[in-house]
Amino acid sequence: MATSTYFNTFVGAAEPSLSGAIVKCLPIVALICFTLMFRNYGNSSYAGKILIGLFFSAFGDVFLTWKNDTKMFLCGMAAFGVAQLMFGVAFGTKPTNIPLGGVLSALFGVAFYYFYPGMKGIMAPAVLVYSLLITYMVWRACARTQLTSGKWTWPRLAAMIGAILFSVSDFCIGLNKFVLPIAYAQHIIMSTYYAAQLCLALSVLDKEA
Repeated sequence: MATSTYFNTFVGAAEPSLSGAIVKCLPIVALICFTLMFRNYGNSSYAGKILIGLFFSAFGDVFLTWKNDTKMFLCGMAAFGVAQLMFGVAFGTKPTNIPLGGVLSALFGVAFYYFYPGMKGIMAPAVLVYSLLITYMVWRACARTQLTSGKWTWPRLAAMIGAILFSVSDFCIGLNKFVLPIAYAQHIIMSTYYAAQLCLALSVLDKEA
């Protein structure tokens, strides 16, 4: 219901507002409650890290409501940077899968190079740091799933899909902000973002986490 309200009322609004910020983060608050309910279903330590990531994501949502304000955008990126770090730590370091990490680093490097001309001042190093964090998160989520070895589980697959959707959402933010406007940008960004967070929250149901 909160997601529907946000899309119907606040997406495309002429001016950002506190009420829009509150409604925007309500779906994440709902996922926080879900994670709290099921934190002991599987690995409670894993669930705790996902919970912290969701918590900082909610703060990021509030800050990015005023995305055209550089300071607010940077604060939002910082909050989401902490979220990406917590998600990545939750996914662990084994199996390592260095080749996958290399491929993902190259892809994110190309994206950063593409966005760079549109960045000014502190924005470039800030985006670079954030790119490294989300690259790490996606790498660990994908490596942990172990699709090719047959050891995957549905919750781990959900985490991988969530990580990829998160990167798609962020890529669209970068494209829209630093390169060229995208038609229905906010709809694309927020739909992939909410789907990503839902998948990440569902990953706490993994008894093998």
